[in-house]
Amino acid sequence: MRMTRLGLAAACFAACAAAAVAGEYEDNMLRLTEHQPRAVAAVIHRLVECNRWAGDKPYDLRAYRRAPQAVRALRCDTVLRDERALRRRYAKNPDVLSALKEAHSYIP
Repeated sequence: MRMTRLGLAAACFAACAAAAVAGEYEDNMLRLTEHQPRAVAAVIHRLVECNRWAGDKPYDLRAYRRAPQAVRALRCDTVLRDERALRRRYAKNPDVLSALKEAHSYIP
């Protein structure tokens, strides 16, 4: 099967777009967690991933079937409690509080 120039261009564009999205997620997570204490970075990762699973659409059936397992593994049922404990612990650290706040609104 021979690929036309248009087909090749479309395939390259799709590959670059997918890489840009993945790179954007990694860049955002690095920005949010880079200078944070280990416990804060872990909760930020859990918040973002729990947000993603909570907003996941059932049209991707394979991902939708994995959602309950992923939610359990991330301990999404306790992530807000863990975040509150960190907010109390780092109440005087505006960088930590800002990163936790931004993690709530970030959905990959």
